[in-house]
Amino acid sequence: MQAFLEQVAKYIKDHHKADLKDQLLVFTNRRASLFFNKYLKRNFNQPEWSPQTITISELFEKFTKGRKTDKLILLFELYQSYCYILKTNEPFDQFYFWGNMMLRDFDEIDKYMIPPKMIFSNIKAHKEIEQEIDYLEEEQKEYLVNFWKVFEESKISEEKERFISIWDKLYDIYEDFNKRCDDKHYFYEGKLYKTLINNLSNQDLKASFPYIHFVGFNALPPPELALFKKIEENYKTQTFWDVDEHYIHNPKAEAGKHLRDNIKQLPKSMTEDLVNPPASFLTSKIEFSVLKANGNIAIAKAIGEILDTPKLKKTNYNKCAVVLTDEKLLIPVLQAFPDEIFEANVTMGMALHSTNFYSSLDVLFQLQEAKEISGSYSSKLLESSFKNSICCSIYYGPSSSGQSLNMNAQIKALRDSKKSYWSVNETLDLLKKHSEFWGGFDNSNSFLKALEKKLISYSSDRSSAWEKEPVELCIKAIQRI
Repeated sequence: MQAFLEQVAKYIKDHHKADLKDQLLVFTNRRASLFFNKYLKRNFNQPEWSPQTITISELFEKFTKGRKTDKLILLFELYQSYCYILKTNEPFDQFYFWGNMMLRDFDEIDKYMIPPKMIFSNIKAHKEIEQEIDYLEEEQKEYLVNFWKVFEESKISEEKERFISIWDKLYDIYEDFNKRCDDKHYFYEGKLYKTLINNLSNQDLKASFPYIHFVGFNALPPPELALFKKIEENYKTQTFWDVDEHYIHNPKAEAGKHLRDNIKQLPKSMTEDLVNPPASFLTSKIEFSVLKANGNIAIAKAIGEILDTPKLKKTNYNKCAVVLTDEKLLIPVLQAFPDEIFEANVTMGMALHSTNFYSSLDVLFQLQEAKEISGSYSSKLLESSFKNSICCSIYYGPSSSGQSLNMNAQIKALRDSKKSYWSVNETLDLLKKHSEFWGGFDNSNSFLKALEKKLISYSSDRSSAWEKEPVELCIKAIQRI
């Protein structure tokens, strides 16, 4: 069976070979466009002008004439609004958790065009509010009801308790934050969507491409739905749906729910493939193997053995996907990969705090914090730093690349002393060389600049993508700060 994006690439080549450069293809994410371009390249034996590929977020940016702002910058702006409305001097590091939660909620509220004043009303009165939302569409009503249910559970966590306590101020925070964003032309994704849709009826959509193709979409929030309709009115459009007859015409099949909604809501010219979908599930030969494995380690080991088979190695894993039932399996599975797999595209995302690198980096921040607060280090913290791979790399310097590093001599001296705490000067006497991160820095700025320099050097010595990517993410975060 031919892959969906492979089919799209062949269609574009067969029907638009003469005007490829005039085609604009819109994808749900950047990864899909990369695979499309790979398949398209296979269809040509000589250089050709490539069609432009963008994501749906980039399309909104194109028509809104705005760009999605870096998340950290948005959090700093939200922090200003939070402190101003609540009259608080709460430190940014304590606000960070709440800020992420608020920013995510603001984004979804704007994406689904939910009236913010209504959703930020008093939670206790939401039963009365339910009677006032009849004018909303079913999907918008469902979003509101599900949002409120979170706060009706009998056991409310400390985080939810605090969130509820500031609930009646959230609309004011939302308004002030959006005003600040307007003044500085900042956008989060939901704001981009809402800005364009609110002005859609009053503006012409001008793009330099006469043909626009939408590829691989499924559930469409209200702004995307409105944009699809508007573009269909103004451009030559085609929509490619990754769909199968097995679930599109079966009302009981949940996989086809949003696609069936699209048939009702979009113009007929955009839903032809949905009305008459292929029946690949019924005509393709599918093989299943069931293996018994108890526990995460056994499951990871079984996955590693499957991937190590000659049949998969021969394909270079180009059409291989590993779908996990639990995100806790991710690290054990990555560690069980065969040596032939140097990198993999982890679409579920991997939390930075779950990597070995994060725990190593955290020790350096703890050292700086201890120096600023008390001017001394606990023996336990020092021993953790001496066992730490990054700290060892810093201690021995760049020339130590590739060597097996340890600070066993320092650990022995630490234990033999039987002291609970060490002053900064005592620690420096113990280490003697390359001890700047144990000596502490006068301020956070100096610490971050020195850390950035060390991490760049550390990253350049790493060859594996598993090691390099977390380091590079932290370097980017430090540079933004």
